[in-house]
Amino acid sequence: MEKLARGTVAFFLLCGALAGCQSAETAPEDDGRAEVQAALKGRWLAACSPVPDSDPPAFAVYEVVNEGETGTFRYGMYADEECTSPLLDLMIESKQEVGAALPDIGEGVHELNVYYNRLTATPHVEGYVQALQGAGCGSGPYAVGETVDTSDTGCFFFKPISACDADYDIMKIDGAKFYNGLRTADMCVPEGRPTELNQFWFERME
Repeated sequence: MEKLARGTVAFFLLCGALAGCQSAETAPEDDGRAEVQAALKGRWLAACSPVPDSDPPAFAVYEVVNEGETGTFRYGMYADEECTSPLLDLMIESKQEVGAALPDIGEGVHELNVYYNRLTATPHVEGYVQALQGAGCGSGPYAVGETVDTSDTGCFFFKPISACDADYDIMKIDGAKFYNGLRTADMCVPEGRPTELNQFWFERME
């Protein structure tokens, strides 16, 4: 059986922006959040990169698809450095909320609250079928190409929704580039929200 790639994901999340305008009672008259919500809609992809400490070597892609009110984040693992031979997909379905502007962090930076709806895992090779089953990711059925709901159990570095039902992040869109926050120890709570942006970015694909 293939060994499960280890290492921490330079996470993410991100997955979209909230549709609908904020009322004047709950938000400043114009802090730019409506423009950010509109700009985030689409598909964003980070460059294929090595998974730290993986054995055998593996590579990863981070993908965000934003549909307005809802969106997805996909962490895809691959066997090759071009990210064309899939091993495993871990997916988060969520509702997102672009929040207040954060000028102290930087121009154009906003809060991004991601509220989890569903977690899934899809193995693309037999080794990861066995890895999902061994790690207690969901309850099956386990088979190549079969998507397993892992919302109640979590999966690898994703906690169960009952233990972590949101991700409190920050974000910035700069042209065709989307940046999220540099991960902190616990972004499941508002107090864990990042205070600086990542150096890597997601590129708009459509």
